[in-house]
Amino acid sequence: MQHPQQPIRGSEKRFLQMLGFQFDPFQHLEASADSHLVDYMVGHEVFAAAWDATPSLIFAPPGGGKTAMRLYTERACWSSFGPRHPFPILHQPALGDMDEQEFPLEEHCRRLAQSAARSLLLGLAIQPERLLDCSPHERRRVGNVLAALPRHVTHYANTLRATGDVTALVQRLGRTAWFGAPVRLAPEKLDAFCTALSAVDSVTQSLPGDGCQQLVEIGGVLIDVLGYRCVYLLIDGIDALPESAQTPAAGARWLHSLLAAAEGLAARQFFVKGFLPSGYEGIL
Repeated sequence: MQHPQQPIRGSEKRFLQMLGFQFDPFQHLEASADSHLVDYMVGHEVFAAAWDATPSLIFAPPGGGKTAMRLYTERACWSSFGPRHPFPILHQPALGDMDEQEFPLEEHCRRLAQSAARSLLLGLAIQPERLLDCSPHERRRVGNVLAALPRHVTHYANTLRATGDVTALVQRLGRTAWFGAPVRLAPEKLDAFCTALSAVDSVTQSLPGDGCQQLVEIGGVLIDVLGYRCVYLLIDGIDALPESAQTPAAGARWLHSLLAAAEGLAARQFFVKGFLPSGYEGIL
């Protein structure tokens, strides 16, 4: 497998151009590493299950389109018309998560809080008026969610101000691009948004409590303050790790506490959406 940054050799490039390709579509074996994945998307009937405001698990074999459907769902959240669309939070296991112990719900929630901060920054950059229309108190609550970002909010505001391009944030946040094309803000809106972000950074503080308490507060900010309809917890990449690629039981242990809490989460308008290997269907 080629490294993502390795250039295509001349003979390979000529061969791909002869076939009509502008890039190598066979470069990545793991879909989540493919920056062009969003360009391959077409509609699919299973999207109805992913889009409903209910917990749902979608199963497919390796290479069957799980990550593509997750990206399709995530993009639909951001591109839906009107303010009351779902808010997507990506949730993926990390290397070393799948030991012999059940992965605790509190740790799931802590990770979700971190991922929510990344999604929120992108969501606000796409629709700056959500932040600009907030009162000072509401902006502080939004800022407290953003405090879980890897770097200070001002760092990302400066990136936006320098480039004017929302897509420039994607790599800074370690996310797969779900944009079909560059997303740019009008200069006056860009300036107002970056100024508001920098002002928020000066008064933010980390959310108190454990991961589960933090997730409840995040739900209040997303739904009550910013007006999102509900929250989708998008679980993906569970078979992309060595521990779980050939051992579904390991991935099932990692999932167990979160799936067991799905009904309670749904009562708070958090809906678990699992994009899982077909081998997990019988276990779960």
